Amino acid sequence: MRNKETFFFVLFSFLGSFVCAQNKNISVQYLVAENKHAEINSTKSFYNLIIKGVESIYYNNLSDSLNQFKYKDVISETQKIGEFTMVKLSDNNYEYVTQSLFYKNYVKDTLIFNEKIPFRTKVIIGENLHLFNWNIIPEKDSLILGYKCKSAVADFRGRTYIAYFCQELNSFGGPWKFDGLPGLILAVSSKDKYFIIEPVKISINTATEPIRNAYQNLKKEDILNWNQYKEKYEKRLKDIKKKLDSESTKGETISIKRTGGIEDLGIKEIGGKK
Repeated sequence: MRNKETFFFVLFSFLGSFVCAQNKNISVQYLVAENKHAEINSTKSFYNLIIKGVESIYYNNLSDSLNQFKYKDVISETQKIGEFTMVKLSDNNYEYVTQSLFYKNYVKDTLIFNEKIPFRTKVIIGENLHLFNWNIIPEKDSLILGYKCKSAVADFRGRTYIAYFCQELNSFGGPWKFDGLPGLILAVSSKDKYFIIEPVKISINTATEPIRNAYQNLKKEDILNWNQYKEKYEKRLKDIKKKLDSESTKGETISIKRTGGIEDLGIKEIGGKK
């Protein structure tokens, strides 16, 4: 009997937090930096997070795509190709830019987002929300944009991250894939400074329109899981190598290796000397 009472208390407490969340919406604008190994390809751009009820969206504005590059003055050519904008940074540096959109549903434990596969293929990926195994740091609170924040650390797909979350603002939520802390994640930085997310502006109860799931009409088979995405990515690299081999001179050794990227896909170098 005691166990039943405990179960129902936890259940009602959990549901109650979401009922309260439905009466509150939060918008956060972030400045996001990706400091890539090729410095010319490094970017810094604005993203928006909107949390309303049990859903959230996190996205960038495509109109800002050309201004995100650290050395935007060296852009010599742009070209619209389907959903992508091709940006020529130098003779050997091209980027294919498209809008990023992350949708989360906290009741369904759903995260859906788009990713690209070299060079201009967009795929949709689905994961659950519990991706991080956080360790909360029992230290003095930090102050971010006037809000007290606690910090936590986690290792995730090749990088160590420190996140700052605010329990005052909300009991869940965060930018990108970051989530799973008892508060709204306001800032994140990887230990190597490759990926940095900082808040610029916080607004409460300003979003009037309901959140729209842009992926709701997709068929189940159109949404890849993480392993399927990695397999598809690796296959594309192998196809590229095969094409380069066919165009190379006899005796020339060609290898392809994925460098950079926020997440380690676990793809080894393809080709090269054995």
